[in-house]
Amino acid sequence: MFTRAVSYIIELDGTTYLMSEGKINVIPDMRNVSGDVYYISDMRNAVSRSTTMEAPLKHTDVMVRKQLRDSGEFDEPLSIVTHWKKKKGRSVSDIFFTALPMRTLYTYYDQIKAYEDTALFFPLYSVLLSILRKLKPKKPTAVVFQHSRFADVLIGSDKRVYFANRCVSFDDSEDQLAALWHTVRSDITAAEIEHGIEVTTVVKLLWVDSKEIPEWTAEDIHPQASKRADTDDVVLFENREYRLPFLAALKTLSAAEGIAPRVEKVLYYARRMAPYFSAAVFIILICLFTGTFWLSHHIETGKKELTRYELRRASIRQVLQRKLPHLD
Repeated sequence: MFTRAVSYIIELDGTTYLMSEGKINVIPDMRNVSGDVYYISDMRNAVSRSTTMEAPLKHTDVMVRKQLRDSGEFDEPLSIVTHWKKKKGRSVSDIFFTALPMRTLYTYYDQIKAYEDTALFFPLYSVLLSILRKLKPKKPTAVVFQHSRFADVLIGSDKRVYFANRCVSFDDSEDQLAALWHTVRSDITAAEIEHGIEVTTVVKLLWVDSKEIPEWTAEDIHPQASKRADTDDVVLFENREYRLPFLAALKTLSAAEGIAPRVEKVLYYARRMAPYFSAAVFIILICLFTGTFWLSHHIETGKKELTRYELRRASIRQVLQRKLPHLD
């Protein structure tokens, strides 16, 4: 009764979806939405990676920014969204990040600020990392989210992130999607060789525009460990039912994982907690009212007892005055 419903805006491949009350609809933009929302986006022109940098942990973000600009991958001011980082040595650190043009990130921030209700922003790879953390795998595990002609790959365990990359095909034809999954397999194999690990499980997540997943043969990576994630939650899209574990994972996201400006997070928590504060204030007022009534009752009872005592005292005095002789 106290929980405010949260809707989900999912931006993928240039299309914006709204997931609310068990239904998915395509919308022009978030101006057509009301109520508190989680805004998940693959962020146009973004690059997500996991790498090792020769830099102290606190300077890793700066060095990543410098490396990307020096390599020519970006020719404009950059923003680095750090999903995870860990000290590896005295001056060596591992970092998993998403890099994108600063103007793109601030475009999202402007949309969030202009939104009438509260919106929290989540990069797509923040969601994939959240899924990996919920799995808590002891051994290296790959999470693959395939949508349209893209497949986002994240490999990690409960202790670190090894690899992240977006694979792309020319289109979503059957041949091209088969090539896309071949690229995914190649990326996983390359990550195994580079880090000296063995990926024991591949969790495949699909979207409403995903096609059938090709079977992986014995020549491919660990076919016995490859599995398509499933869920009991059903959503409707264009009058068709889908079971999408990706959406189920969104419900486990914490607001703390969002990258919205701090004021938006404060407003979000304030709005979410407002009903509880109101209930607490109501209970306090009830207690105060009850306490005041109890105190007033006891004060009134005390006054009556004092009045009876005074009357009894006056009566005794009068009796004593009549019975005792007067001394001249």
